[in-house]
Amino acid sequence: MFVGQAGVCADHPFTPSRQDADELLFCGGDYHIDIFAKIVGRRRPQKLKALKFTIDARQAGVLIQILDAELFLYWNSESENYESELRKDHEVFPLEPPKFPSWFDHSGHAD
Repeated sequence: MFVGQAGVCADHPFTPSRQDADELLFCGGDYHIDIFAKIVGRRRPQKLKALKFTIDARQAGVLIQILDAELFLYWNSESENYESELRKDHEVFPLEPPKFPSWFDHSGHAD
């Protein structure tokens, strides 16, 4: 790929190939991804970026059980960390059932 003076900006999904999908299990914990590029005329690849993020135990459980759930990472410039969010069918995937106000009767009738 040619990258000119203006650079390149793109989102990239990290998805396993279909044959590896059953073998790739995301466990809870810290993850580190190093991104390298091979620059024309240089012998060795150059490290461009090091990413660090965490998958918590609940997120890992969803990713293992629901194969079409996706983990999105967003850069938080205030905390200078990546924050993660689970999605399914392009919508935020709830990890907990919605909370009802204390005055709401769970049988479906308001007090």
